[in-house]
Amino acid sequence: MGNNLVSYDNVVMLLAPQDIAGNATASTYLDLKTANDCMIYVMVGGITTASADQTAGPVITIQASTAAASNATETNYEFLYRLSGAVQSNTWTAPASATAGVDLTVTGDNKILAIKVDPAGVAALGADFRYVRVVVTPGTGGATCLVSVMAAIDTRYKQTTFVSAT
Repeated sequence: MGNNLVSYDNVVMLLAPQDIAGNATASTYLDLKTANDCMIYVMVGGITTASADQTAGPVITIQASTAAASNATETNYEFLYRLSGAVQSNTWTAPASATAGVDLTVTGDNKILAIKVDPAGVAALGADFRYVRVVVTPGTGGATCLVSVMAAIDTRYKQTTFVSAT
């Protein structure tokens, strides 16, 4: 993916910045019909605990679906990811694979989780699978869990205007 002032990448906000403490929250669905490649970025801000014994942070999962609305076809999608270092650093973990989600633990705050979604891998789940969404489940007992989600899509057919990804 290039960085030509997003001239060829379709950048889509999937979840506006918000505090989701205590509530599992799903982003809007992303349609991968015309995508060659897709990167989803989960930005995690402050995570604070309500109790000293909380060790689990938000768990991030990707769900694939056959529709752009919640239905009975949601399936966890295995993905590759990297976690950024602290704010203002350009360090990332080695690529890793997640099948049931990534637990960021309480120390995972103020970081970015970069997730690679392969549109062909989503389509291989079955007929009509082309939609994905991010589900963020905060740790129990958390007082604050700030998150937002965006996607950058490398479209298959370059145009002067973007094809809708929602």
